[in-house]
Amino acid sequence: MYVCGPTVYDRAHIGNARPVVVFDVLFRMLKHLYGTVTYVRNITDIDDKIMTAAAKKKVSIQHITTENTRFYNEDMAALGALPPTKTPKQLNIFMK
Repeated sequence: MYVCGPTVYDRAHIGNARPVVVFDVLFRMLKHLYGTVTYVRNITDIDDKIMTAAAKKKVSIQHITTENTRFYNEDMAALGALPPTKTPKQLNIFMK
């Protein structure tokens, strides 16, 4: 199951949380029915909004994405959502 994840330029908002809750329910149901499910949710870690936030705060893009990815994961865990099986990042894909 592949789900589009957040663009991590700032803290998560309700629009980021809604699909996490919806797909968490689906993931749990599929695991119950089929046993094994691979749940992939990407992190967009390179984007104009991220570059703008980094320039505005005078920090690196990596600083913005690392911090906001951590906040996002903590916030989604606080909702009770299970973490995905895999979490690819776009910057890693482009750098290969």
